Amino acid sequence: MNELNIDIREYLLGLLEEGILGEGGKLPPARDIAKRFDVSFQWVQREIDQLVHAGLFYSVPRRGIFARSDWQERQLPYVFKIPGDFPADIGLAARFRGAHLPVHISRKFRRGSFELQVSYRVMSLHEEYEDISSLYREMLPEGEGFSERFFQNFSVNGRCCGLPIIFSPRVIFLNAGLFRKHGVPVPGPDWTWDDLQRIAAALRKDLRPEQLLNWSDASYFLLSFLVANGGAILSDDEQGRVRLDESESLEAIRFLARLYETMGGPPMTCEYNYLDGFAGGNLAMLFGQRQSLYKLHSGKLPFEMIVRPLPAPPGGEKPFRSMVSGEFFCIRRNFADLDTAKHCLSVLLAPEFQQEMGRKGYGIPVLRSAALATLSPEDPMDGTFLSEIPRMKCRYNLLSPELHRFACSGIGAICSGSPSRAEAATRELAQALRLFIRYSRKTSK
Repeated sequence: MNELNIDIREYLLGLLEEGILGEGGKLPPARDIAKRFDVSFQWVQREIDQLVHAGLFYSVPRRGIFARSDWQERQLPYVFKIPGDFPADIGLAARFRGAHLPVHISRKFRRGSFELQVSYRVMSLHEEYEDISSLYREMLPEGEGFSERFFQNFSVNGRCCGLPIIFSPRVIFLNAGLFRKHGVPVPGPDWTWDDLQRIAAALRKDLRPEQLLNWSDASYFLLSFLVANGGAILSDDEQGRVRLDESESLEAIRFLARLYETMGGPPMTCEYNYLDGFAGGNLAMLFGQRQSLYKLHSGKLPFEMIVRPLPAPPGGEKPFRSMVSGEFFCIRRNFADLDTAKHCLSVLLAPEFQQEMGRKGYGIPVLRSAALATLSPEDPMDGTFLSEIPRMKCRYNLLSPELHRFACSGIGAICSGSPSRAEAATRELAQALRLFIRYSRKTSK
């Protein structure tokens, strides 16, 4: 695809992505677009016809070309899907164009030929992605990865589902001013679950539930407390044995049920922008990761912010403290252009790009040299993130979207209910998970 074709396609897709053409919006006439790019009418018409064929637009004779309502559901070749909050000022699209890659960066398409996918979805959607094991050692210089274990955790049945670009341990950001205003001591780095429970109770006297902590039934939140106590939903091996009703898991769920009761409200949903709430000084504690710093540092915060590792469970430290947060390069199955994939990875793993993400606070660069160049152990925040890397667990092991939703929505419902019923309800859910897994395996044979 030559540069002019790319420019025309980017213009047409931009009309959709930027909301200039809403549902049923009419595309400008091909002749007008041809004048804009100083090319022939036929040249533009070919590009439009390809997008009509791909299902993004539809044609009405003698009336024009119109945007389909479901264009985001289509999978278009050479679309690179990135998270909605990926930093715009890092200039990923310009870097791809500078490398002469025919790739369209999208925040709106549901799927792409290439994707930057978050940690837990890499695992639950693993069957939809190509095995990129061969790209790991080829594209990542020896000694630059943080650990072999880190990458192996995103392999399923020997298939590597995604290559991490950035990552971070989970932490809790504290609004120290809000703590002091309400006479609640700011916890130290060695705080515990009991400390968190006491803090929530003290702050709840003056604050509404949505002002305490962005607690939810998302897997990264629930699993961070489970693994911190040595528990899990499933075992880490390929058998995926249910561990939810083991003593360590039950203790963690009992704690979460008590914490949810103390905070006194339903879990937060994605409709609530908790990051903006914290940045505006309206949230006491933010369960987040280093990626959160990108937005928190984009403006001057009206309060002192402190970062703490997740609180430790009763009985002292276990091997893990939290679940990893990361963004992974994935390739959709049946997309055969591995050469373009390698060039995309070359941009994403370039030292200058990795360092730029580290400087802007968008996660920890996966290149060790870039991480060490942009994070300082002497800085209290950076030091917390660096010290927590060995204590983050990488493997989610919820290996289907259905199992993921079933398990996490069930645990969320238990934690939102009566603490006195938490253990019995968890045992029932564990049995239901065993049945779910058993019959899923039977139907897949």
